[in-house]
Amino acid sequence: MVGGPIGGFLYSVAPWLPFLVSACMYAVAGVAATGIHEHGADGGHIRETDGDAAKGGFFHDFLEGWSWSLRRKTLVVVLIVAALVNFGVNGIQYAIQLHLVSCGTNATFIGFISGGISLMMLVGSLLAGRFSDKVPVGPTVCLAYLFICLCVLPMTLTDNYWVMMVANSLVGLPFPLINAMLLGFIFAKSPTSMQGRITVTLTVPAQVLSMFCSAVAGTLLPVLGFHGTVLAFLTVLVASAVLVICSRSIRSIPRAVQWEYTMLR
Repeated sequence: MVGGPIGGFLYSVAPWLPFLVSACMYAVAGVAATGIHEHGADGGHIRETDGDAAKGGFFHDFLEGWSWSLRRKTLVVVLIVAALVNFGVNGIQYAIQLHLVSCGTNATFIGFISGGISLMMLVGSLLAGRFSDKVPVGPTVCLAYLFICLCVLPMTLTDNYWVMMVANSLVGLPFPLINAMLLGFIFAKSPTSMQGRITVTLTVPAQVLSMFCSAVAGTLLPVLGFHGTVLAFLTVLVASAVLVICSRSIRSIPRAVQWEYTMLR
């Protein structure tokens, strides 16, 4: 939460200072990591690899995870939606920051943009812990995606800093709830042996698509302006919301207490 504002402040002092501080912190983390030791369940050092992993190797596990995931309609929809929403939200973050830089905004204020959305994610985590097992997953997730789109909408109409700050921060509020409920259901209904492989199938497409966010935002801003660029990324978010709402398998996911009687289709 404080990384963005502190980085902005350090940059305003000297352009090289945040990179020096970051390098020092990584050095401290690297030294601290040397004190980590692997231990087995019995307290002894781990000497053997997992039997299944040793048998098939990385590519076998990778292909098996994709094969299993692509046969589940719900998982395929979640995979596509996760990639779209990551692309849309990250694209808006880059659009805001690049726009503020072009306007000559103070670096510390630019840093508060990422700090605000991080703070709202923390608040969302507290709400998720309190409500995620008490409300039906399907309708709540649909409302969460609509909420994200509504939060972005004001930024297509104004580039006032404080409006952007509040609207962008609120975008982060429902993400912990979505993760706790939707991804919680998927992992709860998946075999233990597939947990890590499903994580790969969910995160790799989202990360690959998000690689292009900064380039797309930087390309669109001079052509469409800030409002047009945000509108372009909002279109992607609306597409993700429509996919979630139109997916009967997601809409029908019940509360956590009823997951025992619900299949992952």
